[in-house]
Amino acid sequence: ISPENPSLILVCPNNGIPLLIDMDKDFQRTIDAALAPDSSSNATTSSAPARGASKADGPIRAYAASFDPVGELVYVGNARGLITWWKVGTLEKAGEIQLSANSVLRNLCFTRDGAFFLAADTSRIRVFDVREGTLYREFVDKISNTKWRRCCFSSEGHYVMGATAEKGEHHIYLYNRDNGSMVKHIDDGPKESVLDLQWHPTRAVLVTCTGHGRVLVWSKKYTENYSAFAPNFRELEENEEYVEREDEFDLIDEQEVVKKKQEEEEEPVDIVTCDFDDPLPPLRPTADGES
Repeated sequence: ISPENPSLILVCPNNGIPLLIDMDKDFQRTIDAALAPDSSSNATTSSAPARGASKADGPIRAYAASFDPVGELVYVGNARGLITWWKVGTLEKAGEIQLSANSVLRNLCFTRDGAFFLAADTSRIRVFDVREGTLYREFVDKISNTKWRRCCFSSEGHYVMGATAEKGEHHIYLYNRDNGSMVKHIDDGPKESVLDLQWHPTRAVLVTCTGHGRVLVWSKKYTENYSAFAPNFRELEENEEYVEREDEFDLIDEQEVVKKKQEEEEEPVDIVTCDFDDPLPPLRPTADGES
Protein backbone atom coordinates (compact mmCIF):
# COMPACT_ATOMS: atom_id res chain seq x y z
CA ILE A 1 0.00 0.00 0.00
CA SER A 2 1.34 3.41 -0.94
CA PRO A 3 2.41 5.56 2.06
CA GLU A 4 0.92 8.59 0.32
CA ASN A 5 -2.26 7.18 -1.22
CA PRO A 6 -3.99 4.32 0.66
CA SER A 7 -6.03 3.41 -2.41
CA LEU A 8 -2.90 2.73 -4.49
CA ILE A 9 -1.56 -0.81 -4.16
CA LEU A 10 1.65 -2.29 -5.54
CA VAL A 11 1.35 -5.97 -6.46
CA CYS A 12 4.30 -8.16 -7.39
CA PRO A 13 3.11 -11.58 -8.63
CA ASN A 14 5.35 -14.62 -8.58
CA ASN A 15 7.36 -14.63 -11.80
CA GLY A 16 5.26 -11.72 -13.05
CA ILE A 17 5.47 -8.05 -13.87
CA PRO A 18 4.57 -5.64 -11.00
CA LEU A 19 1.24 -3.90 -11.11
CA LEU A 20 0.02 -0.58 -9.72
CA ILE A 21 -3.66 -0.92 -8.84
CA ASP A 22 -5.83 2.11 -8.04
CA MET A 23 -8.74 0.85 -5.95
CA ASP A 24 -10.72 4.10 -6.21
CA LYS A 25 -10.54 4.33 -10.01
CA ASP A 26 -10.61 0.54 -10.55
CA PHE A 27 -7.61 0.88 -12.82
CA GLN A 28 -4.27 -0.90 -13.02
CA ARG A 29 -0.98 -0.11 -14.71
CA THR A 30 1.90 -2.43 -15.46
CA ILE A 31 5.51 -1.60 -14.59
CA ASP A 32 7.65 -3.42 -17.12
CA ALA A 33 10.51 -4.50 -14.91
CA ALA A 34 11.30 -7.13 -17.53
CA LEU A 35 13.42 -4.54 -19.28
CA ALA A 36 17.09 -4.88 -20.00
CA PRO A 37 19.39 -2.13 -18.63
CA ASP A 38 19.52 -0.42 -22.03
CA SER A 39 15.75 -0.26 -22.46
CA SER A 40 13.99 3.09 -22.15
CA SER A 41 10.30 2.18 -22.13
CA ASN A 42 8.18 3.50 -19.31
CA ALA A 43 5.31 1.10 -18.92
CA THR A 44 3.94 -1.77 -20.93
CA THR A 45 1.77 -4.84 -20.68
CA SER A 46 3.94 -6.91 -23.00
CA SER A 47 5.96 -9.83 -21.70
CA ALA A 48 8.23 -10.04 -24.75
CA PRO A 49 11.94 -10.69 -24.20
CA ALA A 50 14.03 -7.66 -23.36
CA ARG A 51 16.13 -6.03 -26.01
CA GLY A 52 19.24 -8.05 -26.62
CA ALA A 53 17.88 -11.16 -24.95
CA SER A 54 17.43 -14.33 -26.91
CA LYS A 55 14.19 -16.25 -27.09
CA ALA A 56 15.83 -19.05 -25.17
CA ASP A 57 16.46 -16.67 -22.31
CA GLY A 58 12.81 -15.69 -22.09
CA PRO A 59 11.50 -12.53 -20.47
CA ILE A 60 13.19 -11.10 -17.39
CA ARG A 61 10.63 -11.46 -14.65
CA ALA A 62 10.49 -9.13 -11.65
CA TYR A 63 11.12 -10.68 -8.26
CA ALA A 64 10.80 -7.74 -5.88
CA ALA A 65 9.08 -4.35 -5.75
CA SER A 66 8.53 -1.68 -3.10
CA PHE A 67 7.37 1.91 -2.63
CA ASP A 68 9.85 4.40 -1.25
CA PRO A 69 8.90 5.79 2.20
CA VAL A 70 7.06 8.83 0.76
CA GLY A 71 5.23 6.94 -2.00
CA GLU A 72 6.64 8.96 -4.89
CA LEU A 73 8.75 6.19 -6.45
CA VAL A 74 8.45 2.47 -7.02
CA TYR A 75 11.65 0.42 -6.84
CA VAL A 76 11.74 -2.82 -8.80
CA GLY A 77 14.37 -5.55 -8.89
CA ASN A 78 14.46 -8.36 -11.43
CA ALA A 79 16.14 -11.72 -11.88
CA ARG A 80 19.15 -10.32 -13.71
CA GLY A 81 20.40 -7.94 -11.04
CA LEU A 82 18.72 -4.80 -12.37
CA ILE A 83 17.17 -2.35 -9.90
CA THR A 84 15.04 0.39 -11.46
CA TRP A 85 12.90 3.08 -9.88
CA TRP A 86 9.85 4.70 -11.47
CA LYS A 87 7.76 7.78 -10.78
CA VAL A 88 4.36 6.70 -9.51
CA GLY A 89 2.36 9.37 -11.31
CA THR A 90 3.76 8.93 -14.82
CA LEU A 91 5.63 5.61 -14.59
CA GLU A 92 8.64 7.39 -16.02
CA LYS A 93 11.89 5.64 -15.17
CA ALA A 94 13.91 7.79 -12.77
CA GLY A 95 17.07 5.70 -12.41
CA GLU A 96 18.65 2.29 -12.25
CA ILE A 97 21.44 0.25 -10.65
CA GLN A 98 22.90 -2.79 -12.37
CA LEU A 99 24.28 -5.53 -10.13
CA SER A 100 25.87 -8.75 -11.27
CA ALA A 101 23.78 -10.55 -13.88
CA ASN A 102 23.31 -13.65 -11.70
CA SER A 103 21.78 -11.66 -8.82
CA VAL A 104 18.18 -12.84 -8.57
CA LEU A 105 16.71 -10.09 -6.41
CA ARG A 106 14.18 -11.32 -3.89
CA ASN A 107 13.73 -8.48 -1.46
CA LEU A 108 13.73 -4.65 -1.47
CA CYS A 109 13.28 -2.66 1.73
CA PHE A 110 13.71 0.96 2.91
CA THR A 111 14.53 2.57 6.23
CA ARG A 112 11.74 4.72 7.64
CA ASP A 113 13.60 7.95 6.87
CA GLY A 114 14.35 6.82 3.31
CA ALA A 115 18.11 7.30 3.70
CA PHE A 116 18.97 3.65 2.93
CA PHE A 117 17.47 0.74 1.06
CA LEU A 118 18.54 -2.86 0.88
CA ALA A 119 18.45 -5.27 -2.03
CA ALA A 120 18.83 -8.95 -1.22
CA ASP A 121 19.44 -11.85 -3.54
CA THR A 122 20.02 -15.45 -2.57
CA SER A 123 23.70 -15.02 -1.64
CA ARG A 124 24.15 -11.48 -0.26
CA ILE A 125 22.44 -8.43 1.20
CA ARG A 126 23.42 -5.04 -0.21
CA VAL A 127 22.63 -1.75 1.54
CA PHE A 128 22.61 1.38 -0.63
CA ASP A 129 22.84 5.03 0.36
CA VAL A 130 19.90 6.70 -1.36
CA ARG A 131 21.30 10.24 -1.14
CA GLU A 132 24.71 9.29 -2.51
CA GLY A 133 23.43 6.60 -4.84
CA THR A 134 26.27 4.27 -3.83
CA LEU A 135 26.73 0.88 -2.18
CA TYR A 136 27.04 1.44 1.57
CA ARG A 137 27.48 -2.06 3.01
CA GLU A 138 27.38 -5.65 1.83
CA PHE A 139 26.60 -8.70 3.94
CA VAL A 140 27.74 -12.07 2.66
CA ASP A 141 28.59 -15.31 4.46
CA LYS A 142 31.69 -16.58 2.65
CA ILE A 143 32.24 -19.44 5.10
CA SER A 144 28.92 -21.28 5.19
CA ASN A 145 27.51 -19.62 2.03
CA THR A 146 24.19 -18.71 3.67
CA LYS A 147 21.26 -18.35 1.30
CA TRP A 148 18.84 -15.52 2.10
CA ARG A 149 15.08 -15.58 1.70
CA ARG A 150 13.78 -12.41 3.40
CA CYS A 151 15.50 -9.31 4.81
CA CYS A 152 14.46 -6.05 6.43
CA PHE A 153 15.67 -3.10 8.50
CA SER A 154 15.03 -2.55 12.18
CA SER A 155 12.53 0.13 13.18
CA GLU A 156 15.18 2.89 13.43
CA GLY A 157 17.21 1.50 10.51
CA HIS A 158 20.44 0.83 12.43
CA TYR A 159 20.28 -2.95 12.02
CA VAL A 160 19.79 -5.31 9.10
CA MET A 161 18.00 -8.59 9.65
CA GLY A 162 17.97 -11.59 7.35
CA ALA A 163 16.24 -14.98 7.37
CA THR A 164 17.87 -17.95 5.67
CA ALA A 165 16.28 -20.00 2.91
CA GLU A 166 17.17 -23.38 4.43
CA LYS A 167 14.35 -25.88 4.48
CA GLY A 168 13.37 -27.08 7.90
CA GLU A 169 15.52 -24.44 9.63
CA HIS A 170 14.48 -21.23 11.38
CA HIS A 171 17.65 -19.13 11.39
CA ILE A 172 17.65 -15.32 11.71
CA TYR A 173 20.74 -13.12 11.64
CA LEU A 174 20.99 -9.56 12.93
CA TYR A 175 23.78 -7.27 11.66
CA ASN A 176 24.92 -3.77 12.52
CA ARG A 177 24.32 -1.62 9.48
CA ASP A 178 27.27 0.72 10.04
CA ASN A 179 30.16 -1.61 10.93
CA GLY A 180 28.83 -4.81 9.38
CA SER A 181 29.31 -6.96 12.51
CA MET A 182 26.86 -9.70 13.42
CA VAL A 183 24.97 -8.78 16.59
CA LYS A 184 22.68 -11.76 17.09
CA HIS A 185 21.98 -15.18 15.65
CA ILE A 186 18.57 -16.66 16.49
CA ASP A 187 18.55 -20.41 15.96
CA ASP A 188 16.22 -21.66 18.69
CA GLY A 189 13.07 -21.50 16.58
CA PRO A 190 11.03 -24.45 15.33
CA LYS A 191 12.26 -26.75 12.59
CA GLU A 192 10.28 -24.80 10.01
CA SER A 193 11.57 -22.57 7.24
CA VAL A 194 11.01 -18.80 7.30
CA LEU A 195 8.69 -17.39 4.65
CA ASP A 196 8.59 -13.78 5.79
CA LEU A 197 9.69 -11.52 8.65
CA GLN A 198 8.91 -7.99 9.79
CA TRP A 199 10.20 -5.67 12.50
CA HIS A 200 7.75 -3.71 14.64
CA PRO A 201 7.61 -0.02 13.60
CA THR A 202 8.44 1.35 17.07
CA ARG A 203 9.34 -1.54 19.40
CA ALA A 204 12.07 -4.19 19.57
CA VAL A 205 9.69 -6.91 18.44
CA LEU A 206 10.18 -9.26 15.50
CA VAL A 207 7.53 -11.32 13.72
CA THR A 208 8.29 -14.31 11.49
CA CYS A 209 6.01 -16.51 9.42
CA THR A 210 6.92 -20.18 9.04
CA GLY A 211 6.35 -22.55 6.17
CA HIS A 212 3.68 -24.36 8.21
CA GLY A 213 1.60 -21.21 8.57
CA ARG A 214 2.60 -20.31 12.12
CA VAL A 215 3.37 -16.71 13.14
CA LEU A 216 6.09 -16.32 15.76
CA VAL A 217 6.64 -13.16 17.83
CA TRP A 218 10.19 -12.56 19.10
CA SER A 219 11.19 -10.01 21.72
CA LYS A 220 13.87 -9.45 24.33
CA LYS A 221 13.45 -11.30 27.60
CA TYR A 222 13.52 -8.75 30.39
CA THR A 223 14.52 -9.73 33.95
CA GLU A 224 12.81 -7.70 36.67
CA ASN A 225 15.18 -6.63 39.43
CA TYR A 226 13.21 -4.89 42.16
CA SER A 227 16.18 -4.81 44.52
CA ALA A 228 17.61 -2.01 42.37
CA PHE A 229 14.72 0.20 43.52
CA ALA A 230 14.27 -1.19 47.05
CA PRO A 231 17.54 -2.36 48.67
CA ASN A 232 15.66 -4.27 51.41
CA PHE A 233 13.64 -6.22 48.86
CA ARG A 234 14.21 -9.98 48.98
CA GLU A 235 13.14 -12.32 46.20
CA LEU A 236 11.49 -15.56 47.31
CA GLU A 237 12.18 -18.85 45.62
CA GLU A 238 8.87 -20.22 46.94
CA ASN A 239 5.95 -19.12 49.09
CA GLU A 240 6.69 -18.50 52.76
CA GLU A 241 4.25 -18.13 55.64
CA TYR A 242 4.43 -14.69 57.21
CA VAL A 243 2.86 -13.75 60.55
CA GLU A 244 2.18 -10.06 60.66
CA ARG A 245 1.98 -7.86 63.75
CA GLU A 246 -1.43 -7.13 65.16
CA ASP A 247 -1.43 -3.53 63.98
CA GLU A 248 0.92 -3.92 60.99
CA PHE A 249 -1.75 -3.45 58.36
CA ASP A 250 -4.15 -1.28 60.36
CA LEU A 251 -5.24 1.98 58.84
CA ILE A 252 -3.70 4.75 60.97
CA ASP A 253 -4.72 8.37 60.76
CA GLU A 254 -1.44 10.26 60.40
CA GLN A 255 -2.98 13.47 61.69
CA GLU A 256 -4.08 11.76 64.91
CA VAL A 257 -0.59 10.35 65.43
CA VAL A 258 1.00 13.78 65.01
CA LYS A 259 -1.56 15.39 67.29
CA LYS A 260 -1.01 12.79 70.01
CA LYS A 261 2.74 13.21 69.80
CA GLN A 262 2.45 16.99 70.12
CA GLU A 263 0.21 16.65 73.18
CA GLU A 264 2.73 14.36 74.85
CA GLU A 265 5.53 16.80 74.15
CA GLU A 266 3.54 19.79 75.47
CA GLU A 267 2.62 18.06 78.76
CA PRO A 268 4.55 19.72 81.70
CA VAL A 269 7.17 17.68 83.48
CA ASP A 270 7.04 17.63 87.32
CA ILE A 271 10.56 17.76 88.69
CA VAL A 272 9.61 18.69 92.35
CA THR A 273 7.19 16.04 93.58
CA CYS A 274 8.73 12.82 94.79
CA ASP A 275 7.08 9.51 94.18
CA PHE A 276 7.14 7.35 97.34
CA ASP A 277 5.23 4.46 95.94
CA ASP A 278 8.43 2.43 95.82
CA PRO A 279 10.04 2.37 99.32
CA LEU A 280 13.75 2.89 99.63
CA PRO A 281 15.79 -0.25 100.31
CA PRO A 282 16.77 -0.75 104.01
CA LEU A 283 20.18 0.40 105.14
CA ARG A 284 22.65 -2.31 106.03
CA PRO A 285 25.67 -1.83 108.26
CA THR A 286 29.04 -2.03 106.63
CA ALA A 287 32.16 -3.80 107.88
CA ASP A 288 33.38 -0.73 109.81
CA GLY A 289 30.07 -0.31 111.65
CA GLU A 290 28.78 2.56 109.60
CA SER A 291 25.39 2.33 108.01
